[in-house]
Amino acid sequence: MGVRGLTSYLKESAPFLGRQIELRDTKLIIDGDNLCNYLYKENGFDCRCGGQYEEFYMKVLLFFDALKSKGVESFVVLDGAYDKSDKKLETQKKRAQERIETADRLFKDEPSPNGDEYFLLPLLAKFVFAQVLRDHLIRFAVSDCEADAEIAYLANYFQCPVLSNDSDFCIFDVIRGFIPISSFKWHSLPLKARIFHRAKLAEYFGIRTELLALFASLVGNDYATLALLRPFHQSLPGKSGKTEEKFRAIINLILQAPASEEEAVEFVLQHVSKDCPYSLM
Repeated sequence: MGVRGLTSYLKESAPFLGRQIELRDTKLIIDGDNLCNYLYKENGFDCRCGGQYEEFYMKVLLFFDALKSKGVESFVVLDGAYDKSDKKLETQKKRAQERIETADRLFKDEPSPNGDEYFLLPLLAKFVFAQVLRDHLIRFAVSDCEADAEIAYLANYFQCPVLSNDSDFCIFDVIRGFIPISSFKWHSLPLKARIFHRAKLAEYFGIRTELLALFASLVGNDYATLALLRPFHQSLPGKSGKTEEKFRAIINLILQAPASEEEAVEFVLQHVSKDCPYSLM
């Protein structure tokens, strides 16, 4: 989801690009699928044995009660179905296969190679999340397909921030900014968070804001996958594998491009196609 490595980069390497704020007396557009996953995973519920749905229900309710206590008016948007013609179909198929494999490892109680516990959102968790919204009259909508575009549109329409862990919202033109859920301190008052704006990110990288979408495609996202881009990434200068080094190498390539957006895309595609002849052309 989102631009590969960008959320971690903003959290660990460039938190100074975000501004610390107190969230109160405002509207807030919430990425429902992101929040559902985050609240379940971060609270350590056991996804193996029935889903701990009652405990999850109460945790979701506590979250929205915290927002209400500071005058934050929430509007939640949930993803809908994926059409077979969706450009992300291959990504969705890969994720479905990964979920099957994770479920098998959980069933067999296999240890994770990196020491982290395997996680799989229980099947009914999203229904429980939506039931909290219905029971407590929290406004929400379900998109016909993926909700990112609708979330960005609503945030600009209501002139308010987006709450999500999807770093795509640092690339979209969300006027009032993007708040990573992982930066949101909602367990105690006042409600504090770190908010990011795409203009600050573009300024830091030294490129125009309209070229951030090109940057995101070259780094890797749900449309331009890491597997397709691997030969291109391996051709970049620097071999440490560090995210910041890769980001800088890609930015340096974009900075060599002509001024117009169309010419910049053409210039970069010529370089990428040398290493990935069948990926992006």
